[in-house]
Amino acid sequence: MTNNKTWGIAKPLILILLLFCFQVNAAVKVIFSGEDPEKTIPAQIDQTYVAALLWNNDTTYFTEGSKSLYKTFPYSTLKDDSTSALAHFFYHKYYPDWLSRSNGGYWLGFNGAYYDSHKLFIAGGNAFAGVLGADWSGYDYLWIDVRTNATDLKIKIQLEDQEIEPFVTAEYAIPDSGAWYTLQFDLNAALSARGLDLQHLASIQITYTSPNTTSSFWRKVYADNFRLVTSGESAQFPILQSLMNFALPPLPAAVAPYVPDISPDLTTLTAVDTVYYEAPSVSDSISLAPCGFINAFDKNNIAIGFSRFYSQISALKWDKYTAGALFTRNGGQAWEGSHGINRHDTLAVIWPESGIGAVLENHASFMLSSYGCCGPYGTGPRQFIHKYNFKGSAGWVPDKLLTCIDADMRHCGPFGSFISLPSGRWWVALGNRARTWDTDIYPDKRFTVNAKYSDDQGASWHSWRVAQGKSSEIPGIGYGNTGGRTYARPIIVPFNNHVAVLFTGMLAFKGLWWTYFDGSTWSTPERINANATNGGGDQYCNYAIAADNGDIFATAQGVHGVMHYDKSAGTWTNELTSADQLGLLAKVGEGIALVTYGDVVPDGGASWAWLDYTGAINLYRWDWKTNTWGNAEDLSGGAIPLKACGRVPDVKVSTYCPANMLVVGWNTTVNKIKILKIPYDGGEPSTKAQESNVPGTANNAININVRITSTGNIVPFTLPTGNGISAKITVHDIRGKKIANAWQGVLKNGLEVNWRGTGTQGARIAAGCYVIKVSTSNRIFAKSFNIVH
Repeated sequence: MTNNKTWGIAKPLILILLLFCFQVNAAVKVIFSGEDPEKTIPAQIDQTYVAALLWNNDTTYFTEGSKSLYKTFPYSTLKDDSTSALAHFFYHKYYPDWLSRSNGGYWLGFNGAYYDSHKLFIAGGNAFAGVLGADWSGYDYLWIDVRTNATDLKIKIQLEDQEIEPFVTAEYAIPDSGAWYTLQFDLNAALSARGLDLQHLASIQITYTSPNTTSSFWRKVYADNFRLVTSGESAQFPILQSLMNFALPPLPAAVAPYVPDISPDLTTLTAVDTVYYEAPSVSDSISLAPCGFINAFDKNNIAIGFSRFYSQISALKWDKYTAGALFTRNGGQAWEGSHGINRHDTLAVIWPESGIGAVLENHASFMLSSYGCCGPYGTGPRQFIHKYNFKGSAGWVPDKLLTCIDADMRHCGPFGSFISLPSGRWWVALGNRARTWDTDIYPDKRFTVNAKYSDDQGASWHSWRVAQGKSSEIPGIGYGNTGGRTYARPIIVPFNNHVAVLFTGMLAFKGLWWTYFDGSTWSTPERINANATNGGGDQYCNYAIAADNGDIFATAQGVHGVMHYDKSAGTWTNELTSADQLGLLAKVGEGIALVTYGDVVPDGGASWAWLDYTGAINLYRWDWKTNTWGNAEDLSGGAIPLKACGRVPDVKVSTYCPANMLVVGWNTTVNKIKILKIPYDGGEPSTKAQESNVPGTANNAININVRITSTGNIVPFTLPTGNGISAKITVHDIRGKKIANAWQGVLKNGLEVNWRGTGTQGARIAAGCYVIKVSTSNRIFAKSFNIVH
């Protein structure tokens, strides 16, 4: 009796406990719905960026309360065909495209003025943490109820924490119109596949697309009852699973660098050669500022890029220009684009305020530009390059469409720097603003530096932490919001078979800093000059370049002369302190050139106008053999009238020059550019005019041959030196780096030198273009040749 009584009392208690356990295991937490009071929350949480919570509501349909999120639109066009630039963007599926033709869409291949994706719900910054909560740990799924009147709708849910890149993305196809469905985002699968930090989520964006182009049919989308659930919960409506796997796809295969079908003409210039490009019409204003470039393959093949204006330059601001480029194949006698003589190629600058011209060591050129700000709530494709590809005897050819290099950026991010390494890998360093912009919930309202690379010649770009699926932000760099465009101005250079980044910052990061990458991690940022500043709201960039011996040279606003990193000593030194600040740097063979253009260059401030100033253009040469700088050489004949836009002068150098000359150019008028080809014998600090590879008329001229025994090639020289002169013969790549010592001895007529085609370590050198130098005590003679295996 006692036992039965006990069981009778215990039975309801056990049932209650079981019910309690079931409720705990099947927990539900509603985090958002479409009610009116929720629309006022963002303003209370984030006074600065109220759009950090973006949505509308409606009373027609709902599953919780009396309203739901609602959006209507006529149609959108999916850009998945080959004519769209974004169809070729490697991360296209992870970053919705809401860019229209009216906002630079022409350059992306848009055939209509319609968006690919529409925003249904966006939450980021403080609003995400304050409204939805940043900690979703302990739950298995995010559930969202949706319905639509369309039969072809696709919806994406995208989540991110503070580190992940790209978004963890789920895509759903709505199978029927007029019915509610529950979208299920598997949080545990996101954790397993991508390492999504469920305790520190940062943003969510929900977008939708439809391929139907019927403009008379307005699609309507409703979403309601955002809730976190555990696996024991049951749904009222049919559950839809994601069509996308959370795991990232494998990276594209590497692409070998292009090998030109011509060899550079490296014969020594006998004197400074001056050429001009003049626009066909006086009204066709052009300027090397702010996004121009000069790119010299040799003394015959040179490309120039320039800002091009809609009207006279004096009335122009940054939002009134595009960019153009053309090239010469005969040393400047004629200039042409890919469509003919005096027909320049147009290069895209989507948001003119952000245009930057870039040149790589492989002689590719391009324009970097941005779509501008998107704020702290979600993102899409933002940073683009328009490549101007060197094609050897054909000159330079522009890509038909742009290439997206970054979609994770949340602000305009106008500053970027590019390099190409001998391995074929390209790198970019970008000056960004942190993705969440928060100061209250997360300490991330700061400016940062990010780094990405490409192994397919600039076609696709990936975070340096792509193997972990994490953001491209370089650790240890970040300074608080100082207002305006005070982005870090990063410049990237080769270093120890990898890269180093130099940048200027503000506040705690005031000065010039550097950090270097060892293949897996970045060094702790080190300040190398405390006087450097980033100048506030300017467009200029810093400059840096690496010599073949591993030394690094850098210039910055506030630093007179140049900062020099001596690799053998491991130290930084400020050199040429009497020279102007923020000079241009160029690599010429094994030497380095510094070109200055006046010490005080106007900014233009918020007006972003071209301003007049006067400055003298001076050249300083660094001798790599003695580790010393030569005296200033006046290139302009004293101070001359110049213009600047955003502290960027209308003066440029070819960043990577052939070993026999330095190329410098500047505007002489609003439609004319002057270009100097300056003799530069392999980079030695001497302007002495010399002659090379010209048959001598004197009786002491001799002939010698250098035979590459592995291929049978013969490279002949006629030298005006006479017999009995001591000399050495070396082999260099087209960048001027020595790869082999072929011979050393006394010259005599008829000399035959055999070189096996191997480097200093005895390994056969790769196919490509190379240079043979014959060096005496006071002369250098050079010829180029190709090796084909």
